[in-house]
Amino acid sequence: MWPFKRKPKEPKQTRQCAQCGKAFLVPVKRIADSKSGLLFCSPKCSGAYQSAQKSVPNAQCRTCGKVFHRSPANFRESNTHAYCSKECYTEARKAGMAEVRRPLHTEHHRSCRHCGKSFTLKHSTRNYYQRQYCSDECERLSRKSTGVFARYFETRKRGGNCEICGIYEPDILEVHHKDRSRDNNRPENLLLICPNCHRRIHRSQKEE
Repeated sequence: MWPFKRKPKEPKQTRQCAQCGKAFLVPVKRIADSKSGLLFCSPKCSGAYQSAQKSVPNAQCRTCGKVFHRSPANFRESNTHAYCSKECYTEARKAGMAEVRRPLHTEHHRSCRHCGKSFTLKHSTRNYYQRQYCSDECERLSRKSTGVFARYFETRKRGGNCEICGIYEPDILEVHHKDRSRDNNRPENLLLICPNCHRRIHRSQKEE
């Protein structure tokens, strides 16, 4: 017995080719996915239809008045301005008739989270949404004073002894926040203690 089940045949409907008028079967999904509603019986008919459409004028140049064909994609980009060539567009720019195109890279001003200095950032910059510092040096200094990096540097400076019981176990020491806020990683708010002392502090604070 064949172990695999065959997929059911996709339902089809009869449609008429938009180029040659020939009747042919088309899958229902293809009909639903067609945005223009035009269906063709072969790639040859599709290419012939596209070539014929290119010869149909549908726009007029604002500079010289020449009638020419414009693709639907260009209509979506700019519906109010049409020029048949770069020369006509240049003349319109000189006369002040053409709109000034939007710059490819928009600039935004931000304040550095460490030093507060204002800096300019282009939208095309890598990690645009995460960039919060004016330089790599400010980012490094900020990480040393806050966050996980602060705990690492504090551990290296204070040594491997628990600051409550004094046991020397540098591999198991934990960082305790005095105000119970993990966002506040200032040196005066941190305690380097062993797990037993850490659990004891939290248990006593819960009882209070």
